Amino acid sequence: MELNNEPHRTRGQNGSTLMIAMALVLVIGIVIPLLVEMVINESRWTIRERKSSVALSMAQAGINQGLFFLTVSTANWAQAISGAAIPSYNFDQTYNLNSNSWEPSPGVFRIRISSGPQINQVTILAEGRGLSTQVTRAIQAVYQQTLPGAWFSQAQITMAGQIETHWGPVTAGNAVVISSNTDAAKYFPRKLAKTVVVSTDPLNPRDINGLDPPNTDNVEWWSNYPVPDLPVLDFVSIQARAIANNAYNVFGCPCAQYFANGVPVPFTSNNTVAAHLAQLGDPGGSCADFDHSRHFDDAIHYQAAQSVAGAPFLWDSDVVFTGTGTVVNCNGLGIVGNVFTRGASLTISTNTAQCLNYLGHVPTNAWMEYQKIDTGGPNQYPAQAGFHNSNPTYQFGGADAYFGGTTPPVGIHGFVYVEQNLNLNNPLNVHGALWVVGNVTSPPGSAGISYVFYDDAVFPPATNIVLSKQSWQKVATAPLDIATPW
Repeated sequence: MELNNEPHRTRGQNGSTLMIAMALVLVIGIVIPLLVEMVINESRWTIRERKSSVALSMAQAGINQGLFFLTVSTANWAQAISGAAIPSYNFDQTYNLNSNSWEPSPGVFRIRISSGPQINQVTILAEGRGLSTQVTRAIQAVYQQTLPGAWFSQAQITMAGQIETHWGPVTAGNAVVISSNTDAAKYFPRKLAKTVVVSTDPLNPRDINGLDPPNTDNVEWWSNYPVPDLPVLDFVSIQARAIANNAYNVFGCPCAQYFANGVPVPFTSNNTVAAHLAQLGDPGGSCADFDHSRHFDDAIHYQAAQSVAGAPFLWDSDVVFTGTGTVVNCNGLGIVGNVFTRGASLTISTNTAQCLNYLGHVPTNAWMEYQKIDTGGPNQYPAQAGFHNSNPTYQFGGADAYFGGTTPPVGIHGFVYVEQNLNLNNPLNVHGALWVVGNVTSPPGSAGISYVFYDDAVFPPATNIVLSKQSWQKVATAPLDIATPW
């Protein structure tokens, strides 16, 4: 007789097993379709992303080609900023990547170049389309012809307390050396150096490990920085325009006849002989005590008399700026335009007055120079408009608590290029940019400091085009009413 050792199952147990099995079938019936749907969607998304990626790659190729067109010649850039439509760059031609290759291009692109939105800016709008997908995407980039900083040089820049820079960085093709404890404690503007940014103040150091990482604090200083190319100054056009406007090798003062390029200019300075002699350090002397072939006095009235506001001034030998005045009657330095000394030094004489008071342009990103100190509190820097924000304009010669009451007036509104040394026997205030190839010197006892307020709209005549990218973004494709059909 055989015994059945299997456990006896009750009806309840059999029912539970059946319910579990049915539940599993139900779960599987729900999950599997979801999984299938996810796989299908993932496949769709991947395909869609691939299509979009091809179109975006084509659009970026259009941006690159547009940028090459702008930088290949100064004529192309001039045409672009003029606002005129540019043939082949007005959505009137399509391009592909492999026009010289047997491999077919994955897509095509077209380009529109237009001026703006700001002065010295150009917008490139590029649309890309995949040939097999017909998906279209667009990218818009804005480029500006701008100088690399408010105060810059191909060589080392030593910040020794003579110059305070606002609204733009200090940029050096070698090192930035902060040798003034006062400058070291300010923590503005940004310092950009191809080698290192160092401070001699142990209480306020910058880069303490040379070219070894880290090379920046990501706020105020950058060592091992990819300093952009500098403009190659077009002295042919600069000299021609200066000659045409009596602004080439100009010398003269109340003690002597004014000359431009060796030719007498019928101009009589508003300044007085006594004031001029006082600026030269000998108020009790006479005109015969000095060589007046190096002085340029009363620049503001000289430029006004020639009706050449905006024309460049060029010197091929050392020049000394002089001029005096008060708030009511200024007979000193007030040049509107670029200033160049080619192979020569520029000296600002003792007590030389700065004469320009006006509402001036402030770069959009001026606030970026003060990120280390900007807490949103009042009067932390000129043109401040709250936390990480700056006003678009600034009143030079107006009230400003940052300067203890009144903003310093400007001596030169433009670009200043000094190929030898800049000798600051008296402050020089520039609204524009400063490029000193040699050294900046201040003799013991010289009064005050100079100010450079960056104006990104200022740019000198150059034989090359140096552009900086202001923005890059994906945008909607152009409406059909302004775009030629593909």
